[in-house]
Amino acid sequence: MKSFLTTFVFLITLNGFSQNEIGLVAGVSNNINFSDGIVNCTIFSLGTQLVGDRNTSRFYLSYLFEGRNGVWPIYTHKSHYLGLTYEFRLLGRKKVGLYLSPSFFTEVHSNNYDRRMDEHGTFLPDDYKEDYSGMMNRYKKTPLFMKLLVGGDVRVTKNVFFNFALGYGFKIYEHAIFNYLGHSNGFGKFHMLSLQMGVNYSISLSKRDK
Repeated sequence: MKSFLTTFVFLITLNGFSQNEIGLVAGVSNNINFSDGIVNCTIFSLGTQLVGDRNTSRFYLSYLFEGRNGVWPIYTHKSHYLGLTYEFRLLGRKKVGLYLSPSFFTEVHSNNYDRRMDEHGTFLPDDYKEDYSGMMNRYKKTPLFMKLLVGGDVRVTKNVFFNFALGYGFKIYEHAIFNYLGHSNGFGKFHMLSLQMGVNYSISLSKRDK
């Protein structure tokens, strides 16, 4: 987590010395995460954009919808997250730029609550038969979901950008542990590989200094 925060602060500092244009920006992206199976995530974001000659920063409030076992938006298991996303685009006014994006989310609702898990944190099938002779886990919530993506950002028109990225993410989740002695709460972690494709639309609120 410390490396995520260090990257975030460094990019904001780097971007702060060359700004001369501010605007509003909206974005939508789709992520495919590979962890305990294939998980689909769709992210809707709204925020501000700071554009300079050397780089661009975008700051978002984001909503993330996560689905398993089905097709969008009809899934058997769904989770909803709110969080913050930061996008850094090196070569701010060029057609193609380097894209780097850390994001931080927390779960606000899920129909996975109390769903059974194995000892490694993987969700079990709904028809799985309980074994009361041993330990059993029940999912509670995910207080922290973090990702760091690296890729390319392409200017399609003056206001429209397309991005594609590959990255790493992890979740810290809370679960209840049951055994013959009773139950207690614990925490676990998922590591994942993430692929993203997204599009942004920006509206300038200031004119570039001549």
